[in-house]
Amino acid sequence: MKFLPWILLLFSINVSAQTICGDGIRQENEACDGNDFDSINCQMLGFDGGSLRCSQDCNFQTESCYRCGDGEQNRNELCDTNDLNNASCLTEGFLSGELSCSQNCLFDFQNCRSCGDNIIDENEDCDSDDLNEVTCADFGFDGGSLQCSQDCFFDTNACSDNLCGNDFADPGEDCDNEDLKNENCHTLGYDGGLLSCSRACTFNVEECEGNIDRLCGDDLIAPDEQCDGSNLNNATCQTHGFQRGAISCLEDCSFDFSLCERDEDAGPQDVGSDVQTSYEDAFENAETSEQAFTPVTVGCCGIKGGEPIEADSASFWGGIALIALLFRRKNHV
Repeated sequence: MKFLPWILLLFSINVSAQTICGDGIRQENEACDGNDFDSINCQMLGFDGGSLRCSQDCNFQTESCYRCGDGEQNRNELCDTNDLNNASCLTEGFLSGELSCSQNCLFDFQNCRSCGDNIIDENEDCDSDDLNEVTCADFGFDGGSLQCSQDCFFDTNACSDNLCGNDFADPGEDCDNEDLKNENCHTLGYDGGLLSCSRACTFNVEECEGNIDRLCGDDLIAPDEQCDGSNLNNATCQTHGFQRGAISCLEDCSFDFSLCERDEDAGPQDVGSDVQTSYEDAFENAETSEQAFTPVTVGCCGIKGGEPIEADSASFWGGIALIALLFRRKNHV
């Protein structure tokens, strides 16, 4: 019996050297034991997240670990591939669109829209009447009306290249050469006549007859109108003798030259009235025909005393004829 203590000691040493799975202490040949993972988690095993577990045989269980992109939405993911967890653009506060999932398992709102709230969001070109100051011209068109579609993208269907003279009445044109859009004098309210198209691609009704329904303000120039609304019949300040400015149309369909301007040295077109006025003044102050015909000099804008100023012969002889006419008229009085 003297050897029994040594036998018990050797047995205890052998038992302590054995690994016991389930004692909650991870041993050298155990991946884990209970909750003892030796600080190892799902991320350290190559997953994006999740909860690592330990099996009864002290090996890792990764069923609760997850990777973004495995197609299954987990608790730390908003979504995963096509698994949106029943979310949609509507549940996320948008009015329409298709929700998707990004590569990092977050919601992608790129195709979601709040179209219709009249506020341009990041993924919208426009919204209702708000076109963000964009016009048809920004798309290379000459004119027309830019619209916003129901899904808040620009709609250029009403934009047009107003190529007046291309023989096709584009949007914004009354007509174009022979293309009168099936209109005629009768359809425009006249008794008859020949409707034509002006160089500005507006209706020319000068040869229409019986102006029974034409009213000033209908943008159609009647025979007794110089202009009508925005229809100026191709007239400009320059065609009426001015150097610059913008001609417009008055409410009575006559030209408004108030914004037209001439240079201070107006040129030959202003000579007539000033010359006539100066000759009349000279005649009224003359007592005899000799005084009336006292030589005067004709300037660019009327008669000037002092040093002679060269004038064209037409203006000079026109003035002489006017003096003669006025002198005769005074003698008959």
